Amino acid sequence: MSYQNIVTIRVLVALLITLIGLPMFILLEGNWLFFTIATLAGWITNNIAQIGYHRWLCHRHFEPSWWAKKLMLFCCVISGLGKPAHHVIAHLNHHAKTDTPDDTHSPKYLPAWKIFLGRYNTPNIKPMQMKSFMKNTDAMFVTQYYWQLYIIAAFVHLLVSPWLLIWLAFNYTHGFLAFNIQNYFGHSGKKGIPTEIHPVVNFLMLGEGLHSHHHRAPQDPIYGEQDWGGKYIVPLLKNK
Repeated sequence: MSYQNIVTIRVLVALLITLIGLPMFILLEGNWLFFTIATLAGWITNNIAQIGYHRWLCHRHFEPSWWAKKLMLFCCVISGLGKPAHHVIAHLNHHAKTDTPDDTHSPKYLPAWKIFLGRYNTPNIKPMQMKSFMKNTDAMFVTQYYWQLYIIAAFVHLLVSPWLLIWLAFNYTHGFLAFNIQNYFGHSGKKGIPTEIHPVVNFLMLGEGLHSHHHRAPQDPIYGEQDWGGKYIVPLLKNK
């Protein structure tokens, strides 16, 4: 089975579990406090994972402390969004070939339904030097054992409460949707022009939606005045 098909099946299965499981939880448990806490926890872990994937591993905007490395990689695992090395390769190719036919996930050349099902142009990914990433032993370990770690995390969630498996599916679903919303609308849809997404959505993504600044100056650690992640979260994760 192709990698594209595997990703699409994961998206659809997680979405189905979410659409069935969340209403069941509300009807059977009626625990709105748990639902609220789980949703907030998902938002936090997905944003920390995104900082880890993007700002740390892809662009090396900062050197995290020992505990911050573990935290970001833990969030990368439970987000279910995939191996760190896959993100680095795809994202650096995206910057190198932005909104061209060789871009891995440009809305200019891919229909929206393909983007939101994870059916990217993976054959267009070009080989690249990964020396700096390969020196990161923690990220390499997580890349090598990513799905084993994810299964262990799912089993631990199951031991705490079977409902937490639904939370894992929900967490993956809204993390995946957030990534693709950022990509699609951050490139003006079919226009293929990096831009800034709506301020409210950008706030929920802690500044990751400031796409025009990031593509114009990818080396900048702060993307603008509304880069909440770069201004307030990254300093907490930096190695002092």
